[in-house]
Amino acid sequence: MAVGDILGNSISALLAFQRALATTSHNIANVGTEGYSAQRAELETRPGQGSAVGFIGKGVDVATVRRLRNEFLETQVRDNSSSFEYFDVLHGLSAQIDSLLGDPDTGLNPSMDEFFNASEDVATDPTSLAARGVLIGNAQTLTAKFQLIDQNLRQLETQLNGELRNVVTEINSFADSIADINREIVFARSQASAQPPNDLLDQRDRLILELSKRVNLSTIALDDGSVSISIGNGQPLVIGFQSRALSINNDPFDASRLEVSFDNGNPISESLTGGRIGGLLGFRAQVLDAAFNGLGRVAVGLTDTFNRQHELGQDLEGFLGQAFFRVGSPHVAAHPNNSTAGAPTVAIADVSQLTAADYLLRFDGAAWSLTNRVTGQGVAMTGSGTDADPFVADGLSISVQPVAASPGDDYRFVIQPTRGAAREIGVNVTDPNRVAAAVPIRGASAAANVGSASLSAVTLSDTGTVPLSANGGDITLTFDDNAVGPGMSGFVVSGGPGGVLAYDPAVESAGKTFVLGPPFDGISFSLAGTPASGDAFVLTDNINGVGDNRNAGLLGELRGALTLMGGNATYQDAYNRLVGDIGVTTRQAEIGRDTQDSARSLILANRESFSGVNLDEEAANLLRFQQAYQASARVIGVANEVFQELIGAIRG
Repeated sequence: MAVGDILGNSISALLAFQRALATTSHNIANVGTEGYSAQRAELETRPGQGSAVGFIGKGVDVATVRRLRNEFLETQVRDNSSSFEYFDVLHGLSAQIDSLLGDPDTGLNPSMDEFFNASEDVATDPTSLAARGVLIGNAQTLTAKFQLIDQNLRQLETQLNGELRNVVTEINSFADSIADINREIVFARSQASAQPPNDLLDQRDRLILELSKRVNLSTIALDDGSVSISIGNGQPLVIGFQSRALSINNDPFDASRLEVSFDNGNPISESLTGGRIGGLLGFRAQVLDAAFNGLGRVAVGLTDTFNRQHELGQDLEGFLGQAFFRVGSPHVAAHPNNSTAGAPTVAIADVSQLTAADYLLRFDGAAWSLTNRVTGQGVAMTGSGTDADPFVADGLSISVQPVAASPGDDYRFVIQPTRGAAREIGVNVTDPNRVAAAVPIRGASAAANVGSASLSAVTLSDTGTVPLSANGGDITLTFDDNAVGPGMSGFVVSGGPGGVLAYDPAVESAGKTFVLGPPFDGISFSLAGTPASGDAFVLTDNINGVGDNRNAGLLGELRGALTLMGGNATYQDAYNRLVGDIGVTTRQAEIGRDTQDSARSLILANRESFSGVNLDEEAANLLRFQQAYQASARVIGVANEVFQELIGAIRG
């Protein structure tokens, strides 16, 4: 029995150390294999056999061959890879827009400066056709710059759409491969008494790591050895042997905008984070949409305010000014599932209140609501939504009267107030004679005046009051010491609206601005100085006002007017704010990328120290297992000698 014990123990040790040597050689062979986890043969003592003298050992077995793998470290590697790819994509694309908008050669500011410089040159010499021609030329250059930037943004959008398609294809491919290898792992475990197929597990981990570079994910290990993977808000991508396919679909409101959906058609773009797909979608939401809308807001603000002032002027031929620029109206898109045709009518009501956002207008069967698509917050609306009393919100006027909404209906519309403005901007005025540098009315002092009073700053806010000849004729302002009452001076208005304008030279000689009442409430002017009783001033139509530069001056002053962002920003302020916001996002993405890149080295070093193949350690194991194997073989020889001596003794 003793010989049998020796032989059994030796054979078990020989087999165990043979397998340990095979595992060590497998590690050494894969020292350069990416994603390979070092393996260890786990030895365990065989249960002893009881006897009168105690339990006698029966040798050793290989319990399993285990991977050196730490789930926490593996999760860190995946999370780091996902975050790095997200920031890398976001920074790479954002930097292109940052350079496009901020570069002196491609940005908007130089062209805007040249345009307003030309406006001021017309004010300096309103009779110069050359100066007027330069103004028109610079306006065309400015609008071309708007269009060029918009074109570059659309090229980036096309590039982004192509990248989205590629990444979705890659995600589907990795998901299919992981589902297939799940099947192989479960089958291999069933054929090996539930022992782990380590090389297949490494292969699956490599696929999951590559998948995490495309999209942020979470994993759940199942009892049968398979792994389930979820993305987004917990939507399953891989369940056991099955994978779900992502697809690319057109946004129902905008065919040029792609959305990511599952095979059932439910969009999940807003829930996808991390990885390349998160970077692409984050860039679109945080940077590209903001660039389209912010640039469009500047275009709308410029065209609206400049046109309004130009239309209040008079050109060299004596005609009222026309709209200097042209620009498209806000875009309205209906959801294809709306009950019937028809769309709201949307117009710009107040450019100073415009935001750089798109909106969702919805009728839920009972009431209309407006939601800012950037913030996701509801927007309060005033008005009833009819043509006569439209909804008003964030600088928009919205009439839903064209939509036949009834209880139970569900309507959805996306409103894009500024997104297409930079592409659609253009110049209407091409004839230098049609630049409206003058004001249609002028003021003059009566020849017989003896006081020091003067009339200035005659302007219009409504062209419905001109020409004066068609609205009652000239307006005369005559000073009277008792016009308002005994000892209360002012100007008696004859013609036009009539009435009296109170004016006390002792208090107001430095200047006082007046605005006439109906039907001439669009006329304003300033009076200053000390008039004598009977002094008069006349407001009359501006005939042959070729040298009049008053409206050109007002046009030039728009450069510094606070017309946007709640009346707190000039055109260039709003543009610079856009450039600054994108610059901040770009810098933050760069910092995030560099931080994740720095962390990657430490994380991979930690993983490598735990799971990687250490050749020094493997060499030591090789020597140790070799010696143990040789010793086991030697014990077998000893057992044989003992057996032969026993046989000889029995025969003797």
